[in-house]
Amino acid sequence: MTILVIDIGSSSIRASEVSLDLLTPRPIAQISTKPSSPAPGIVEIDTVALKKAILEVAEAAIADAGNRLDAIAIASQRASATLWDKDSGECWPIGISWQDLRTSSTCLMLRSQGLELAPNETATKYLELLKLSDGRIANPALGTIESFATSVLTNGEVHISDITNAATTGLISYDGSGYDLQRVDKLGIDHSFLPKLVQPKGALGMATALSMPLPIVALIGDQQASMIGQGCVTPGSAKLTLGTGAMLDLFVGDSRPEFERKGKFGCFPIAIGSNGSELSWGIEAIGLSAGSCIEWMASSFGLAHNVEASEAMSRRANPKDQSIFVPSLAGQGPPKWDFGARGAFFGMGRGSGSNELFQAAFRGIAHMAMDLLESAEADGKLHIQSLMVDGKMTSNSEMVRHLATAIGLPIFLSKAVEATTLGAGLLGLIGRGDLGSLNDIADLDIPSVAIDVTEPRGSEQHLKARDRWRAAREETMGEIPALSMVSF
Repeated sequence: MTILVIDIGSSSIRASEVSLDLLTPRPIAQISTKPSSPAPGIVEIDTVALKKAILEVAEAAIADAGNRLDAIAIASQRASATLWDKDSGECWPIGISWQDLRTSSTCLMLRSQGLELAPNETATKYLELLKLSDGRIANPALGTIESFATSVLTNGEVHISDITNAATTGLISYDGSGYDLQRVDKLGIDHSFLPKLVQPKGALGMATALSMPLPIVALIGDQQASMIGQGCVTPGSAKLTLGTGAMLDLFVGDSRPEFERKGKFGCFPIAIGSNGSELSWGIEAIGLSAGSCIEWMASSFGLAHNVEASEAMSRRANPKDQSIFVPSLAGQGPPKWDFGARGAFFGMGRGSGSNELFQAAFRGIAHMAMDLLESAEADGKLHIQSLMVDGKMTSNSEMVRHLATAIGLPIFLSKAVEATTLGAGLLGLIGRGDLGSLNDIADLDIPSVAIDVTEPRGSEQHLKARDRWRAAREETMGEIPALSMVSF
């Protein structure tokens, strides 16, 4: 069986082919769908272009792979909000990205009324879309990206959302069993506007909008898909995705983390999937800036011709230079959330040039990743023995080298740079019955590359490096006091 995976990211849509004989996904088509940012804190999605792109990549895959394709799995960015008409299929032209912060004041107002929501959750984005459309959508349907894509592919016949995506909306009950209807009512959202909640796998609909109709058998959020794609489906297994930001996800098991919204060390509970009727849970730690820092240094600072040049420049840096960069360009995540923190270089001397600055940046991003790992361990009450790693930044050998030094644990680099695609495909195979459950994924020989660890975690040199990092990190906190006071 072969699964067509449609992977809808924040800046592009990819179509790839995945099968048990092809544990490294075969890319087929990709279309750029970069969001727009007309003002600071505003990040919008062109839903008309998104709809067109979803159909185009799917048709390109059908033209390429033909009768090899048996079903569709959809992986998607989480928490973004869309609105369309259930009857006509006409979509409101603006979707609100998960990165959009325009509803921060709404969240603060709701908090004063006893309702905890964050601007990176979907709930207040739904309110904003309903306000913007002002009744011009006759029969409204609200949905996150996988919900929108499913409606597009099924000609509007299916309005559903899977629990891995729905759990990021802020509208789901504590145990993930359904909507928190009391919360929905407090927000004034009509229940009929919301998608039906489904498990991530199974017979979810038929893509009748395509020239070759295919069953949709899996829907899943991007980070959960990445976990599955790297075999992180047993308690204590964890993965790190290094892209624009950084996401560390730890598999906990069938018991939900005890904290409702955010743990003591800044992590969030996430729904991952299900084994039979049992929902599997994890913990997520978010680094707000990673690859974006290297892009910023190359473009805004003009320190390199392009991002790719940073690898060779860091390799030429003086290894004795102890400069370090704290990547808090958009604030800090775990263990101490601080939206008012800002980035800074520390320890520079006369010998610190552009090569050393890139070395400092990779070193700092690596230590930030270790913060995420330590925070996830503390909130999850589990010990991580090794770390799986994927994401665009892992193609940079200097990033990987510094990561291995800062983590001090065995690291396994995914051969599928975008493990999200592989994970969605594997979930699709479970949905088709070709794999039994998430437990079977742990037994697969998923291709990865082991990275040597030079300084084991807890060694004297490792502990000293961590102390230097923490001292630098603390210095960057509270730079914008008004933002530092904001907490979600």
